Amino acid sequence: MSKTGVINKPVFILPSVSDRVHQLNNMITSIRNSPYKDWAIAVIYQDYLNNANLAKLWMVDHFFVFNYRMGVVPARLKLLSLIPRYKYYGHIDDDMLLMEQTNYFPMLEFLDANPHVANVMSNWIRTESLIEGKIKNIDGSFKKQILFYTGGGQFYRDDVSELFRRKYKVGKRDNEMLWSIIPYVEGYDNYFYNGSLAFHKILQRGGNQDYRKYFDKKDYIGFPEYIEMRQCGDGSFSIPMDADVNNHARELHSYNQKKIFGSPKLIIPRL
Repeated sequence: MSKTGVINKPVFILPSVSDRVHQLNNMITSIRNSPYKDWAIAVIYQDYLNNANLAKLWMVDHFFVFNYRMGVVPARLKLLSLIPRYKYYGHIDDDMLLMEQTNYFPMLEFLDANPHVANVMSNWIRTESLIEGKIKNIDGSFKKQILFYTGGGQFYRDDVSELFRRKYKVGKRDNEMLWSIIPYVEGYDNYFYNGSLAFHKILQRGGNQDYRKYFDKKDYIGFPEYIEMRQCGDGSFSIPMDADVNNHARELHSYNQKKIFGSPKLIIPRL
């Protein structure tokens, strides 16, 4: 631990639910058998089936149990408030598995070299059949991107975590763009790293997909002051993209970035 009380290593922020305990255990095992085996793992377990005893508790550093379903974003926010402070935070999901091509180290070096960068997200695949094509496209590049989602893993530094420790009204529906739009309007840039690949088998049973069935699909608060939400014919909303970020958010970003960072130059570490 450093003199500032920050633990000098990354921590994985991993929310899970009780009908996906086997996926959770597979992901935990995947980490402990990887080059990141010494990184901390923090799990928040939404145990509405009362089976937390089935989780591999001895393989994680922090494990918190709640007997109700709260959703992915509220769970991550809650977990940040419960664990010690770490140098880096990595968002992963219980339906992920690390691969030989998973390479998080350059993302941390990139964050260290660029104080004006808040988040770096990595690439992912859903099925084994896509591996060959994705591997061919790996080029180690960093691309600026306003909005992003967990993908193959997302990382930020401790100073950025302070932005997420504020109180936010995320609503009954999850609001994944919180992690990207909040730092953006505060003057930070976000980047996508095309040098790491992980399995992310999204849209499986349980988790966020089932969670959303419990609530009105029209109940999506979002960040209307920053993002123009596009409504679909059935009343649901499309996943926001960079083009949906409004001028007000872009002006705030430019103003705050110049105020805090001046005219930052991007540094690509030699990897």
